[in-house]
Amino acid sequence: RTGSGKSATGNTILRNYEFHSKKSLRLVTTTCTKVTGEVDGRSVAVIDTPGLFDPSLTKQQVQEEIMKCVSLSAPGPHVFIIVLSVGRFTPEEKNTLDMIKMIFGPKAADFCIVLFTRGDTLKTEYNILYYIKFLWKDQTIEQYVENDAELKKLIRDCGNRFLAFNNTETQDQTQVIKLFNMIEEMKRSNQGRYFTNEMFEEANERKNQAQVEELTAKYDVQFKSMRTRLEEKKQRADEEREKLKKKFREQEETLRREFEEKEQSDQKKRETEDQKQSEEEKQKRDEYKQRIEKIKRETEEQIIQYEEEIKEREEEERKREEEYKRDQEKMKNDHEHMHLYSFNHITFVHFIIQFNHIINYHI
Repeated sequence: RTGSGKSATGNTILRNYEFHSKKSLRLVTTTCTKVTGEVDGRSVAVIDTPGLFDPSLTKQQVQEEIMKCVSLSAPGPHVFIIVLSVGRFTPEEKNTLDMIKMIFGPKAADFCIVLFTRGDTLKTEYNILYYIKFLWKDQTIEQYVENDAELKKLIRDCGNRFLAFNNTETQDQTQVIKLFNMIEEMKRSNQGRYFTNEMFEEANERKNQAQVEELTAKYDVQFKSMRTRLEEKKQRADEEREKLKKKFREQEETLRREFEEKEQSDQKKRETEDQKQSEEEKQKRDEYKQRIEKIKRETEEQIIQYEEEIKEREEEERKREEEYKRDQEKMKNDHEHMHLYSFNHITFVHFIIQFNHIINYHI
Protein backbone atom coordinates (compact mmCIF):
# COMPACT_ATOMS: atom_id res chain seq x y z
CA ARG A 1 0.00 0.00 0.00
CA THR A 2 1.17 3.55 -0.70
CA GLY A 3 2.76 5.10 2.40
CA SER A 4 3.27 1.78 4.17
CA GLY A 5 6.98 2.43 4.71
CA LYS A 6 8.56 0.33 1.95
CA SER A 7 11.34 2.83 1.19
CA ALA A 8 12.02 3.38 4.89
CA THR A 9 12.29 -0.38 5.37
CA GLY A 10 14.86 -0.56 2.56
CA ASN A 11 16.86 2.19 4.26
CA THR A 12 16.70 0.35 7.59
CA ILE A 13 17.99 -2.86 6.01
CA LEU A 14 20.88 -1.07 4.26
CA ARG A 15 21.55 1.18 7.30
CA ASN A 16 21.72 4.14 4.94
CA TYR A 17 19.34 6.69 3.42
CA GLU A 18 19.34 5.21 -0.09
CA PHE A 19 15.62 5.46 -0.98
CA HIS A 20 13.61 8.70 -0.82
CA SER A 21 11.19 8.32 2.07
CA LYS A 22 8.68 10.56 3.82
CA LYS A 23 5.41 10.20 5.67
CA SER A 24 2.68 10.53 3.04
CA LEU A 25 -0.55 8.95 1.86
CA ARG A 26 0.44 9.67 -1.72
CA LEU A 27 2.94 7.86 -3.87
CA VAL A 28 6.56 8.75 -2.98
CA THR A 29 8.40 6.08 -4.97
CA THR A 30 7.46 6.32 -8.65
CA THR A 31 9.90 3.91 -10.30
CA CYS A 32 11.75 0.73 -9.42
CA THR A 33 15.11 1.45 -7.82
CA LYS A 34 17.89 -1.03 -7.03
CA VAL A 35 20.55 -0.40 -4.37
CA THR A 36 23.29 -2.80 -3.29
CA GLY A 37 25.22 -2.84 -0.04
CA GLU A 38 26.82 -5.02 2.59
CA VAL A 39 24.93 -5.98 5.76
CA ASP A 40 26.52 -8.12 8.45
CA GLY A 41 29.09 -9.44 5.98
CA ARG A 42 26.44 -10.23 3.36
CA SER A 43 26.15 -8.75 -0.11
CA VAL A 44 22.59 -7.42 -0.32
CA ALA A 45 20.56 -6.02 -3.21
CA VAL A 46 17.27 -4.23 -2.42
CA ILE A 47 14.70 -3.20 -5.01
CA ASP A 48 12.18 -0.53 -3.97
CA THR A 49 9.04 -0.37 -6.10
CA PRO A 50 6.13 2.08 -6.38
CA GLY A 51 2.70 1.20 -5.04
CA LEU A 52 1.13 -0.74 -7.86
CA PHE A 53 -2.35 -0.31 -6.32
CA ASP A 54 -1.96 3.46 -6.36
CA PRO A 55 -4.64 5.03 -8.61
CA SER A 56 -2.11 7.53 -9.97
CA LEU A 57 -0.40 4.71 -11.90
CA THR A 58 -1.82 3.72 -15.28
CA LYS A 59 -2.02 0.11 -16.40
CA GLN A 60 0.82 0.72 -18.86
CA GLN A 61 2.99 2.18 -16.08
CA VAL A 62 2.28 -0.85 -13.91
CA GLN A 63 3.34 -3.20 -16.73
CA GLU A 64 6.49 -1.17 -17.40
CA GLU A 65 7.49 -1.24 -13.73
CA ILE A 66 6.85 -4.99 -13.53
CA MET A 67 9.21 -5.60 -16.46
CA LYS A 68 11.79 -3.23 -14.98
CA CYS A 69 11.57 -5.05 -11.65
CA VAL A 70 12.07 -8.38 -13.41
CA SER A 71 15.12 -7.03 -15.24
CA LEU A 72 16.68 -5.54 -12.08
CA SER A 73 16.23 -8.72 -10.04
CA ALA A 74 17.40 -11.22 -12.69
CA PRO A 75 18.17 -14.11 -12.38
CA GLY A 76 15.64 -13.97 -9.50
CA PRO A 77 15.14 -12.78 -5.90
CA HIS A 78 15.60 -14.84 -2.75
CA VAL A 79 12.61 -13.16 -1.10
CA PHE A 80 9.51 -11.06 -1.79
CA ILE A 81 8.79 -8.80 1.19
CA ILE A 82 5.15 -7.68 1.47
CA VAL A 83 5.23 -4.47 3.49
CA LEU A 84 2.08 -3.65 5.50
CA SER A 85 1.50 -0.85 7.97
CA VAL A 86 -0.02 -1.75 11.33
CA GLY A 87 -3.58 -0.48 11.12
CA ARG A 88 -6.54 -1.12 8.90
CA PHE A 89 -6.06 -4.12 6.59
CA THR A 90 -7.24 -2.70 3.24
CA PRO A 91 -8.90 -4.69 0.41
CA GLU A 92 -5.88 -4.00 -1.81
CA GLU A 93 -3.54 -5.47 0.79
CA LYS A 94 -5.74 -8.55 1.09
CA ASN A 95 -5.24 -9.16 -2.64
CA THR A 96 -1.49 -8.50 -2.61
CA LEU A 97 -0.39 -12.13 -2.50
CA ASP A 98 -3.00 -13.14 -5.09
CA MET A 99 -1.65 -10.46 -7.43
CA ILE A 100 1.92 -11.63 -6.86
CA LYS A 101 0.93 -15.24 -7.58
CA MET A 102 -1.05 -14.16 -10.66
CA ILE A 103 1.99 -12.43 -12.16
CA PHE A 104 4.86 -14.59 -10.91
CA GLY A 105 3.08 -17.92 -10.44
CA PRO A 106 1.79 -19.81 -7.37
CA LYS A 107 5.30 -20.79 -6.21
CA ALA A 108 6.03 -17.13 -5.44
CA ALA A 109 4.20 -17.57 -2.11
CA ASP A 110 7.03 -19.87 -0.97
CA PHE A 111 9.37 -16.86 -1.20
CA CYS A 112 7.18 -14.27 0.60
CA ILE A 113 7.57 -12.65 4.03
CA VAL A 114 5.07 -10.19 5.55
CA LEU A 115 6.74 -7.22 7.27
CA PHE A 116 4.70 -4.80 9.42
CA THR A 117 5.73 -1.15 9.78
CA ARG A 118 4.05 1.92 11.14
CA GLY A 119 5.32 4.13 8.33
CA ASP A 120 7.61 5.77 10.88
CA THR A 121 9.81 7.64 8.41
CA LEU A 122 9.71 10.88 10.42
CA LYS A 123 12.23 9.23 12.79
CA THR A 124 10.02 9.60 15.92
CA GLU A 125 11.27 8.36 19.26
CA TYR A 126 8.58 5.70 19.50
CA ASN A 127 8.99 2.11 18.43
CA ILE A 128 6.58 -0.21 16.69
CA LEU A 129 5.74 -2.15 19.86
CA TYR A 130 4.69 1.14 21.48
CA TYR A 131 2.25 1.81 18.66
CA ILE A 132 0.89 -1.71 18.84
CA LYS A 133 0.40 -1.64 22.61
CA PHE A 134 -1.09 1.86 22.56
CA LEU A 135 -3.53 1.25 19.74
CA TRP A 136 -4.45 -2.35 20.42
CA LYS A 137 -4.40 -2.57 24.21
CA ASP A 138 -0.99 -4.14 24.85
CA GLN A 139 -1.30 -6.54 21.94
CA THR A 140 1.82 -8.17 20.55
CA ILE A 141 2.26 -8.41 16.79
CA GLU A 142 1.31 -12.09 17.03
CA GLN A 143 -1.93 -11.21 18.83
CA TYR A 144 -2.63 -8.48 16.32
CA VAL A 145 -2.37 -11.00 13.48
CA GLU A 146 -4.41 -13.58 15.37
CA ASN A 147 -7.34 -11.15 15.76
CA ASP A 148 -7.75 -10.60 12.01
CA ALA A 149 -8.87 -13.69 10.08
CA GLU A 150 -8.05 -12.32 6.62
CA LEU A 151 -4.64 -11.08 7.73
CA LYS A 152 -4.01 -14.43 9.37
CA LYS A 153 -4.88 -16.19 6.09
CA LEU A 154 -2.46 -13.97 4.15
CA ILE A 155 0.35 -14.80 6.57
CA ARG A 156 -0.54 -18.50 6.56
CA ASP A 157 -0.33 -18.50 2.74
CA CYS A 158 3.15 -16.96 3.16
CA GLY A 159 4.30 -19.86 5.32
CA ASN A 160 3.54 -18.01 8.62
CA ARG A 161 6.57 -15.79 8.03
CA PHE A 162 6.02 -12.30 9.49
CA LEU A 163 7.70 -9.76 11.76
CA ALA A 164 7.46 -6.10 12.83
CA PHE A 165 9.94 -3.34 11.94
CA ASN A 166 10.70 -0.01 13.58
CA ASN A 167 12.11 2.22 10.87
CA THR A 168 12.96 5.03 13.28
CA GLU A 169 15.73 2.92 14.80
CA THR A 170 17.89 2.50 11.69
CA GLN A 171 21.05 1.75 13.68
CA ASP A 172 19.42 -1.05 15.69
CA GLN A 173 20.21 -4.09 13.58
CA THR A 174 18.46 -6.59 15.87
CA GLN A 175 15.31 -6.46 13.75
CA VAL A 176 17.37 -6.70 10.53
CA ILE A 177 19.22 -9.76 11.86
CA LYS A 178 15.85 -11.30 12.75
CA LEU A 179 14.68 -10.68 9.17
CA PHE A 180 17.87 -12.23 7.77
CA ASN A 181 17.49 -15.29 10.01
CA MET A 182 13.93 -15.70 8.74
CA ILE A 183 15.18 -15.42 5.15
CA GLU A 184 17.91 -18.00 5.81
CA GLU A 185 15.33 -20.40 7.24
CA MET A 186 13.11 -19.81 4.20
CA LYS A 187 16.09 -20.42 1.88
CA ARG A 188 16.75 -23.76 3.55
CA SER A 189 13.15 -24.80 3.01
CA ASN A 190 13.55 -23.75 -0.65
CA GLN A 191 16.81 -25.77 -0.98
CA GLY A 192 18.81 -22.53 -1.19
CA ARG A 193 17.27 -21.57 -4.51
CA TYR A 194 16.21 -18.09 -5.59
CA PHE A 195 12.77 -17.56 -7.13
CA THR A 196 12.59 -17.87 -10.88
CA ASN A 197 9.98 -18.25 -13.58
CA GLU A 198 9.76 -17.56 -17.28
CA MET A 199 9.81 -13.77 -16.82
CA PHE A 200 12.98 -13.87 -14.73
CA GLU A 201 14.58 -16.49 -16.98
CA GLU A 202 13.86 -14.39 -20.06
CA ALA A 203 15.28 -11.29 -18.37
CA ASN A 204 18.42 -13.20 -17.40
CA GLU A 205 18.70 -14.65 -20.92
CA ARG A 206 18.43 -11.16 -22.41
CA LYS A 207 21.13 -9.97 -20.03
CA ASN A 208 23.45 -12.84 -20.99
CA GLN A 209 22.69 -12.35 -24.70
CA ALA A 210 23.50 -8.65 -24.39
CA GLN A 211 26.83 -9.54 -22.76
CA VAL A 212 27.61 -12.02 -25.54
CA GLU A 213 26.73 -9.46 -28.21
CA GLU A 214 28.85 -6.84 -26.47
CA LEU A 215 31.82 -9.20 -26.30
CA THR A 216 31.29 -10.27 -29.91
CA ALA A 217 31.27 -6.65 -31.05
CA LYS A 218 34.38 -5.98 -28.97
CA TYR A 219 36.22 -8.93 -30.49
CA ASP A 220 35.12 -7.94 -33.98
CA VAL A 221 36.63 -4.50 -33.46
CA GLN A 222 39.83 -6.03 -32.08
CA PHE A 223 40.00 -8.53 -34.94
CA LYS A 224 39.52 -5.82 -37.56
CA SER A 225 42.15 -3.71 -35.85
CA MET A 226 44.59 -6.63 -35.82
CA ARG A 227 43.82 -7.39 -39.48
CA THR A 228 44.50 -3.75 -40.37
CA ARG A 229 47.81 -3.78 -38.49
CA LEU A 230 48.87 -7.00 -40.23
CA GLU A 231 48.00 -5.58 -43.63
CA GLU A 232 49.93 -2.40 -42.85
CA LYS A 233 52.97 -4.42 -41.75
CA LYS A 234 52.80 -6.52 -44.91
CA GLN A 235 52.53 -3.40 -47.03
CA ARG A 236 55.56 -1.85 -45.31
CA ALA A 237 57.52 -5.08 -45.78
CA ASP A 238 56.66 -5.14 -49.49
CA GLU A 239 57.72 -1.52 -49.82
CA GLU A 240 61.02 -2.21 -48.05
CA ARG A 241 61.65 -5.21 -50.29
CA GLU A 242 61.01 -3.13 -53.42
CA LYS A 243 63.31 -0.39 -52.12
CA LEU A 244 66.08 -2.93 -51.56
CA LYS A 245 65.65 -4.39 -55.04
CA LYS A 246 65.66 -0.91 -56.55
CA LYS A 247 68.81 -0.04 -54.64
CA PHE A 248 70.51 -3.19 -55.93
CA ARG A 249 69.50 -2.43 -59.52
CA GLU A 250 70.82 1.12 -59.21
CA GLN A 251 74.13 -0.09 -57.76
CA GLU A 252 74.44 -2.71 -60.45
CA GLU A 253 73.70 -0.16 -63.16
CA THR A 254 76.23 2.28 -61.71
CA LEU A 255 78.93 -0.37 -61.58
CA ARG A 256 78.10 -1.53 -65.09
CA ARG A 257 78.43 2.00 -66.45
CA GLU A 258 81.69 2.50 -64.58
CA PHE A 259 83.05 -0.75 -65.96
CA GLU A 260 81.97 0.06 -69.50
CA GLU A 261 83.47 3.50 -69.26
CA LYS A 262 86.64 2.01 -67.92
CA GLU A 263 86.67 -0.58 -70.68
CA GLN A 264 86.21 2.09 -73.29
CA SER A 265 88.91 4.19 -71.74
CA ASP A 266 91.25 1.24 -71.56
CA GLN A 267 90.39 0.27 -75.09
CA LYS A 268 91.29 3.69 -76.35
CA LYS A 269 94.42 3.60 -74.29
CA ARG A 270 95.32 0.21 -75.65
CA GLU A 271 94.69 1.38 -79.16
CA THR A 272 96.85 4.43 -78.49
CA GLU A 273 99.63 2.23 -77.12
CA ASP A 274 99.40 -0.09 -80.04
CA GLN A 275 97.01 -2.34 -78.18
CA LYS A 276 99.51 -3.38 -75.61
CA GLN A 277 97.97 -4.79 -72.54
CA SER A 278 99.99 -4.59 -69.42
CA GLU A 279 99.70 -6.90 -66.48
CA GLU A 280 98.65 -3.98 -64.39
CA GLU A 281 95.71 -3.19 -66.64
CA LYS A 282 94.59 -6.77 -66.60
CA GLN A 283 94.77 -6.79 -62.81
CA LYS A 284 92.66 -3.66 -62.64
CA ARG A 285 90.01 -5.19 -64.85
CA ASP A 286 90.00 -8.28 -62.72
CA GLU A 287 89.64 -6.14 -59.61
CA TYR A 288 86.69 -4.35 -61.15
CA LYS A 289 85.10 -7.64 -62.05
CA GLN A 290 85.71 -9.01 -58.57
CA ARG A 291 84.29 -5.87 -57.04
CA ILE A 292 81.18 -6.15 -59.14
CA GLU A 293 80.79 -9.82 -58.28
CA LYS A 294 81.34 -9.13 -54.60
CA ILE A 295 78.76 -6.33 -54.49
CA LYS A 296 76.32 -8.42 -56.47
CA ARG A 297 76.85 -11.39 -54.18
CA GLU A 298 76.50 -9.29 -51.01
CA THR A 299 73.36 -7.63 -52.33
CA GLU A 300 71.79 -10.97 -53.21
CA GLU A 301 72.64 -12.29 -49.76
CA GLN A 302 71.00 -9.23 -48.18
CA ILE A 303 67.87 -9.79 -50.25
CA ILE A 304 67.71 -13.48 -49.32
CA GLN A 305 68.24 -12.70 -45.64
CA TYR A 306 65.61 -9.96 -45.67
CA GLU A 307 63.05 -12.18 -47.43
CA GLU A 308 63.65 -14.91 -44.86
CA GLU A 309 63.03 -12.41 -42.07
CA ILE A 310 59.84 -11.27 -43.78
CA LYS A 311 58.64 -14.89 -44.06
CA GLU A 312 59.37 -15.50 -40.39
CA ARG A 313 57.45 -12.40 -39.35
CA GLU A 314 54.52 -13.32 -41.60
CA GLU A 315 54.48 -16.81 -40.12
CA GLU A 316 54.49 -15.40 -36.58
CA GLU A 317 51.63 -13.04 -37.44
CA ARG A 318 49.69 -15.90 -39.02
CA LYS A 319 50.09 -18.05 -35.90
CA ARG A 320 49.11 -15.14 -33.66
CA GLU A 321 46.01 -14.52 -35.78
CA GLU A 322 45.00 -18.20 -35.59
CA GLU A 323 45.52 -18.22 -31.82
CA TYR A 324 43.45 -15.05 -31.49
CA LYS A 325 40.62 -16.64 -33.52
CA ARG A 326 40.69 -19.72 -31.25
CA ASP A 327 40.61 -17.54 -28.13
CA GLN A 328 37.73 -15.52 -29.56
CA GLU A 329 35.73 -18.66 -30.34
CA LYS A 330 36.40 -20.09 -26.89
CA MET A 331 35.34 -16.88 -25.15
CA LYS A 332 32.17 -16.71 -27.24
CA ASN A 333 31.31 -20.30 -26.25
CA ASP A 334 32.11 -19.56 -22.59
CA HIS A 335 29.80 -16.52 -22.52
CA GLU A 336 26.99 -18.41 -24.23
CA HIS A 337 26.94 -20.80 -21.27
CA MET A 338 27.93 -18.39 -18.52
CA HIS A 339 24.35 -18.15 -17.15
CA LEU A 340 24.80 -21.82 -16.12
CA TYR A 341 27.67 -20.91 -13.83
CA SER A 342 27.51 -17.17 -13.03
CA PHE A 343 25.56 -17.62 -9.83
CA ASN A 344 27.25 -20.76 -8.45
CA HIS A 345 29.73 -18.69 -6.43
CA ILE A 346 28.01 -15.34 -5.90
CA THR A 347 24.66 -15.04 -4.16
CA PHE A 348 22.46 -12.02 -4.04
CA VAL A 349 19.44 -11.31 -1.93
CA HIS A 350 16.77 -9.43 -3.78
CA PHE A 351 13.94 -7.88 -1.92
CA ILE A 352 10.86 -6.97 -3.91
CA ILE A 353 8.28 -5.06 -1.87
CA GLN A 354 4.47 -5.11 -2.31
CA PHE A 355 3.32 -6.98 -5.36
CA ASN A 356 5.69 -5.33 -7.68
CA HIS A 357 6.67 -3.14 -4.61
CA ILE A 358 9.24 -5.71 -3.97
CA ILE A 359 12.46 -5.47 -2.04
CA ASN A 360 14.93 -7.81 -3.63
CA TYR A 361 17.50 -9.29 -1.30
CA HIS A 362 20.46 -11.20 -2.64
CA ILE A 363 23.05 -13.17 -0.66
